[in-house]
Amino acid sequence: MGEITDQDPPKYVLRWMISGSLPINCLSCHGNDPAQDQSEFALQVFQQNHRWAATGSCPFANVTGDASTLPDTYDPFMGGFSDNPAIKPPVVTYDKTAFDVKGRVFFDIVRKPPAWRCYFCHSTQDLEKAGPDKEWTRDEDVHLQLGLTCVDCHRNGLDHKITRGAVDPQHPDHQVETLTCEGCHIGDPAAGLPTAVLGGRLGAPKATHPGLPPIHFEKLSCTACHSGNWPGKKATLVRTSRIHRLGLHGKHRREEPLPHIAAPVFALAEDGKITPQKMIWPAYWAYSKGDKVTVISPEIIKNVAGKVLEGNLTEALVDDWNSITEEQISQTLALLAADGGNDGQPIYVAGGGIYTLDEAGKLTVEEDDSGQSIAQPYTWPLAHDVRPAAQSLGVNGCQDCHATDSPFFYGEVAVDSPVKIEPAASIPMHQMQGQRPMLYVNVNRFFKLLIIITMSILILHIIGDLFRRLFRHSE
Repeated sequence: MGEITDQDPPKYVLRWMISGSLPINCLSCHGNDPAQDQSEFALQVFQQNHRWAATGSCPFANVTGDASTLPDTYDPFMGGFSDNPAIKPPVVTYDKTAFDVKGRVFFDIVRKPPAWRCYFCHSTQDLEKAGPDKEWTRDEDVHLQLGLTCVDCHRNGLDHKITRGAVDPQHPDHQVETLTCEGCHIGDPAAGLPTAVLGGRLGAPKATHPGLPPIHFEKLSCTACHSGNWPGKKATLVRTSRIHRLGLHGKHRREEPLPHIAAPVFALAEDGKITPQKMIWPAYWAYSKGDKVTVISPEIIKNVAGKVLEGNLTEALVDDWNSITEEQISQTLALLAADGGNDGQPIYVAGGGIYTLDEAGKLTVEEDDSGQSIAQPYTWPLAHDVRPAAQSLGVNGCQDCHATDSPFFYGEVAVDSPVKIEPAASIPMHQMQGQRPMLYVNVNRFFKLLIIITMSILILHIIGDLFRRLFRHSE
């Protein structure tokens, strides 16, 4: 990912000669020194200081300068050549006190990265519990609380193919199956290993699920009941470190909620099981031609329709969406049609709808029924934080999921869009699962009616039996 290839555009080649390649920084994971600064590594990359990034993030070096300010003709091995203060070549300064008399420096390297190293890339912040007055109310993953660390389950060999907590084709070894939720807590006789049959790996409690119908294991992932926040009436917004740049000093603004990520959303995963997921709605301009959809870059939109969308492009996206009106969409689509040539019909995708201009030039919006899911929300599985068994769905009984007002099936997911729609649209959770809501309503009613009839018959039987006993006694 950090090296130039034959497929890269020629305009990038000159910049790569200046910035250098971006090698893997092993200390990002294996450095145990708390002064190892992953945030500084990211900032060096932003400044195109690729070959200096690992050095700048280590505890005993400091990198100043900004390769992105250098012209394409600059030679980093020849040194500075300009008195222009805007041109700032990268310069490395070492902390000499970190070196011993032989010029050696100590690296605190660990084979098993600590969990706090993983958090730089894999943190999630619940916006309902964000801020110094609420952050303390959230609980950490139960596995970490009990002494495990991330790499106890997410293991790898020298190939660095990290296990993902599921059966993975890139790991044919049956040991991987024992590191899944089922393999660790239940056991997997198919793995063919003596200990794999038993379960309870790493001291995990043996999951028995007494009274739970087996169909739940076919339809639900383990995380459906055990992971993420307890579901509410509406899916909440979260931020992630990789999308919202959490923890990057100088870049991160804690009030930025965009892009909006909803969680937990109980939707079908690739394996066909209902799984808690994070979800984001797409919003973009594109050309549509047959089955091909080509996304239009923001730079092109700015050049073609900058005046039409002036307020949307010049204001900083800090707190939330800068709204766009249907009139602006119509004008922009008309300009793109005139500018696009044979690229196809210009479209605008937002809020699950596809905006186009008809033959009369009137704006129309249609639901995405193209089969390509170009306007449907993107989802990816949510695995952590794992709640303890005593706080899993179903601990209160079947009504945790099967009540007619249960968030599991009937919770709402906001339809997110920069196009302001009144009233705000939302979809029920069961729609993300491809379920028929009335089926669960009717099943619930049927079982309730069955219970009522059964209890009525039982009560009548008891009353009848009492009367028979009374009459027999009186005789």
